[in-house]
Amino acid sequence: VAPGLFLSYFPTSNFTVLGLVQHFQRLDLGNEFTQDFTAIGGGAKYQLTDELNVEALYTNFIRGNSTGLGQTFNLGLRAIF
Repeated sequence: VAPGLFLSYFPTSNFTVLGLVQHFQRLDLGNEFTQDFTAIGGGAKYQLTDELNVEALYTNFIRGNSTGLGQTFNLGLRAIF
């Protein structure tokens, strides 16, 4: 179960600002392994061409049980062929 809120703001036609809040709940279905965490984050995306964009995203895991709390930093290129 992973409900979340994902927001996008488009200040220009080539630039997007991203925000997220997400909770993840892994249920014990007989495997004796439950897990849950809540994460918040944000990032930005820039459209370089019609086919290529660059994206950066930061996520911080602010609470959780049975997790290795931390943060993530993601940088990527996306190409559409």
